[in-house]
Amino acid sequence: MNAGHNAPLVLRGSDVLRLEACGPVVGLLPGARYGQDEFCLQRGDVFVAYTDGISEALNEAEEEWEEERFIAAAQAAKGLSAKGMIEAIFKAADAFTGAAKQYDDMTLLVVKVG
Repeated sequence: MNAGHNAPLVLRGSDVLRLEACGPVVGLLPGARYGQDEFCLQRGDVFVAYTDGISEALNEAEEEWEEERFIAAAQAAKGLSAKGMIEAIFKAADAFTGAAKQYDDMTLLVVKVG
């Protein structure tokens, strides 16, 4: 269940798997129902969950970083530790946004399966 948030990603080799599930934003609709899904991670997979503040980060020209740049930064950093990946992704986002003020939180979770 993504509950209105960006679908988490699994980086598996050169593939990017999106863990799509539906459901409204948590707390938006009283009595809303949510589904549950399962996904088996494999050795070498990298699970990446993030908020839209990362993919929608703006530069000074008000252009969004977008999911494609985010995924490219994550793929480029796959050889690093989980902490190193987070640092590299934020560094890439900061390089894109420059001095532009951000309006949203930027939350990122990386789990590497050994």
